[in-house]
Amino acid sequence: MDKLKDINWKTVPWITAGLIVINAVIFLVTDLGGGDYSARIFRDFALIWPGLPESGEWYRLLTACFLHFGIEHIGSNMLILALLGDRLEKTVGRLRFLVLYLLAGIGGTAASLWFHAHTLSPVMSAGASGAIYGVVGALLAVLLIHGGFIDGVGLRQILFMIAFMIYSSTIGENIDVAAHIGGLVTGFLLGLLLVKLPHIRYIGKKRKRP
Repeated sequence: MDKLKDINWKTVPWITAGLIVINAVIFLVTDLGGGDYSARIFRDFALIWPGLPESGEWYRLLTACFLHFGIEHIGSNMLILALLGDRLEKTVGRLRFLVLYLLAGIGGTAASLWFHAHTLSPVMSAGASGAIYGVVGALLAVLLIHGGFIDGVGLRQILFMIAFMIYSSTIGENIDVAAHIGGLVTGFLLGLLLVKLPHIRYIGKKRKRP
């Protein structure tokens, strides 16, 4: 009980934890429902082209971000979110982090839709990768402007992570690279906007100027 009293509940990354729980619950419900049930969920809520925009089901740009193809898919996404999401949430605040996460996810699925529509390649796409890339892109924006570190994560580490993530996307099979790039760019641009807004809680050492 004493340890619970010592916790600063205001700094607990509730949004990051909540997003992980939501993704995990949706995955379990979808996966445990069986093959036919799972197929119907993806058919009704994943990003599918062709189908948009003719169907007008634009909600798929968001709902697709909460579906995953297997345990490895959701596991890798939630691991990165757990490692980096709390850092960004503590830095920009809970509401801004949630908005950034959702918009980055939509930016990723929108980029995927645009790419496949222009290449005329049919696709069923799903996953939180666009939103996860958005978190990394936003961290890059914060570090570029402020310098220093965010909870021990510095600019070099983020740049290396981005390079590794993009490389992994290009060599993997059945990976929607357009969604990853779209989420990364969206997150970076939103990060640039967020760090210019007041009340940002930057965590780390600021760059010294000569």
